[in-house]
Amino acid sequence: MASAYAGQQAPQGAAEAPAYSGAPSAAPAFFVPGAGPAPVTSPSALMQGQPVQGQPMQGQPMQGQGQPMYGQGQPMQGQGQPMYGQGQGQVDGLTQQFGQMGMAEFQTMVLNGRPDLAALDEAPPAMRLAPGTMCVAAEECAPRFQRSTLNAVPRTDKLLKKTRLPLGLLVTPVCADDDVAVAPDIVRCRRCRTYINPFVAFTDGGRRWRCNMCGLSNDVPLTFDYDSATQTQKDRWSRADLRNAVVEFVAPLEYMVRPPMPPAYVFLIDVSYAAAQLGAPGVVAQTIRDTLDQLPDADGRTRVAIIGVDAQLHFFQMRAGAEPQQLVVGDVDEVVLPAPADLLVNLSDARSSLDLVLERFGAMFSGNHGVGNALGPAIRAAQQMLGGIGGRIVAVMASPPTTGEGLVELRAEGRDLGTPRESELLRAQGTWYKNVAADCSRAQIAFDTVFLGQQAMDVATVAGLARYTGGTLLHYPAFMAGRPEAVRFAAEFGRHLAGAAGLEAVLRVRASKGLRMSAYYGHFFLRSLDLLALPSVDPGRCYAVDLEIDESLPPVVYFQTALLHTTALGERRIRVVTQAVPTTDNAHSVFHHADQSAIAALLAKKAVDRALAARLEDAREALQHKTLEILGAFKTLCTQASSGAATQLQVPRALRLLPLLTLATK
Repeated sequence: MASAYAGQQAPQGAAEAPAYSGAPSAAPAFFVPGAGPAPVTSPSALMQGQPVQGQPMQGQPMQGQGQPMYGQGQPMQGQGQPMYGQGQGQVDGLTQQFGQMGMAEFQTMVLNGRPDLAALDEAPPAMRLAPGTMCVAAEECAPRFQRSTLNAVPRTDKLLKKTRLPLGLLVTPVCADDDVAVAPDIVRCRRCRTYINPFVAFTDGGRRWRCNMCGLSNDVPLTFDYDSATQTQKDRWSRADLRNAVVEFVAPLEYMVRPPMPPAYVFLIDVSYAAAQLGAPGVVAQTIRDTLDQLPDADGRTRVAIIGVDAQLHFFQMRAGAEPQQLVVGDVDEVVLPAPADLLVNLSDARSSLDLVLERFGAMFSGNHGVGNALGPAIRAAQQMLGGIGGRIVAVMASPPTTGEGLVELRAEGRDLGTPRESELLRAQGTWYKNVAADCSRAQIAFDTVFLGQQAMDVATVAGLARYTGGTLLHYPAFMAGRPEAVRFAAEFGRHLAGAAGLEAVLRVRASKGLRMSAYYGHFFLRSLDLLALPSVDPGRCYAVDLEIDESLPPVVYFQTALLHTTALGERRIRVVTQAVPTTDNAHSVFHHADQSAIAALLAKKAVDRALAARLEDAREALQHKTLEILGAFKTLCTQASSGAATQLQVPRALRLLPLLTLATK
């Protein structure tokens, strides 16, 4: 099937991967304790006390000295525009600045007492960039879009391995209620295809710009300082792509292989005896009906279809101004759509018929005694409906697939829980659902899978649908109509459907020379080594990237994520997130500028992957072992008690909740 990503050289890498940046927080300080920390035995020792105040490191200024101003190239009020070329980084000053990181003292914490959970809401440690890193004073990348596990990256792989800290990015390209500036036109590096951003440098009197990723000098387009809409000269320094680290471009025709398709939803609702006993058909139908007005439908093109699933398939023919008809297909071995033209209907045109179907849906199947679940044939029918336009298939199940293709064999889950055999329950029985997901990803079809009730449904096997299409998996084991779990389901499921998701997306992450993306974590299909295919990108969906250092790094490294997607309004756009992170040769700076929340999130995603590939016990032990390694490395590199026993366990203030977070993950 045709992909929404244009494979020509011009849009190469149009979609890219994420990174997360932090806002400034209180400056930390280093304490050289008189008595060494306690031996590192277990993260269970996590408890937090008051910071131990020490003295500043030698050669560092005392607290109170000012921090360097961003954007030397930015003109002061009343002065002229900056000279082109002034914005290139004063690299020599960066090294000196990191040697003087004592603008405030580092702080270590003694782990005792009750943890301060309010610290989870604190901003990540501040990143101190040298003056001139930005070509003009610009808004930095907000942590909600992209976040680095280390806000001072080790300059060499040797130092990174000594600290035992993980280096990675957390990317959330689409956030709820985000307001991103829109740039007028696209300017990219000829060599590495990086988008122009606040960290480039202008040279040759402003006629050329140097890429901050690869260093190539590029010509500035003739229209860069010209507003084609008003046909007037414009101020270069007011451009959105130079003023903002997060920006969007309206994608031209060469970035798409077909016009943006309308949003489409096919709901597969379990109506079997198991689902009827829980009251699921009525609750699900009512939730969908309550959410119809919130579905993205600004241009009136949204389409909707309803299919009831038990051992048969129950289609609903809905025509504008006509009574809806139920069409039952009993032959599920080779599914044929009974009325292809009137099953996937326009939401606005057939709204009255759709409301009527959803209103009667619960009563229609409340007394159903049919057993079996033909989920596989239902998926094939939905594929036929969405094959030409893409969309979203939402499967709500209360029983396992037992009829037709895609059926699963029930496993004795209860008997194996809590035993070494429990890990086997996390692995899919076969490849049918993964293969279907791969086919749907190419056709720009995403899956959301919702599981209701406590009946064994082999979630691990069916979950491949959502995992490889960028979809969502929800599970409500205590679901029963009229109970609190049903109320929670209605609220969360309705909010999920109403979210303004990006459609037909591809994502790519670029990094400075010397850094390499070694692994990706999240719900996506990896189309190539660094291109993530995402038929759907839900607001708040986070993707993680593992990074490795291949060679010595420059004083500042850059990460740029690009997401090519279709908005809920049917507009093709490219969202670009650019982040600059300083590097250091100082182990103290690395530890005291670590982001504990980002580290815990990355470790959790890696542990999930390890549990699927190996054993659940291995994943749990890996989390604990990694935490012990980090605390042990800090003791060895950053405290006087590098060996021997000690009475107290000390950690950097930036990592004071890391043991708690890893224990909570286990």
